[in-house]
Amino acid sequence: MSVYETHRISDPRLPFIFHAKTVLRPNYHSMQPNWHENVEILHILSGSGVLLCDTKQIAVAEGDTVVINPNSLHSFDVAPDGISYHCLIVDRTFCIANHFDTNTIRFEDHFRDTEV
Repeated sequence: MSVYETHRISDPRLPFIFHAKTVLRPNYHSMQPNWHENVEILHILSGSGVLLCDTKQIAVAEGDTVVINPNSLHSFDVAPDGISYHCLIVDRTFCIANHFDTNTIRFEDHFRDTEV
């Protein structure tokens, strides 16, 4: 069973949610995958794990950036060293208002590039 994750954007002038340095304990496993309409970008600060996006397993480690596309079912399995990351969630309503419908495109999902 999956869960729709509702994001509440409190100020439309700041059309995103930012979670600084989220930490997941070693061997964390999200039992219940979730999905949402907003684009979610994770930048891994330390540790490692596997992000399951739809049917694709993405091994992530320090320095990686991952884009979770809209409506993608996703969950996290964390390695024994734990993981910490920054998370940016971009409001879909803001994107549509700026003629950028995130449901009609797919972003590349995994970057290992220090410039990103």
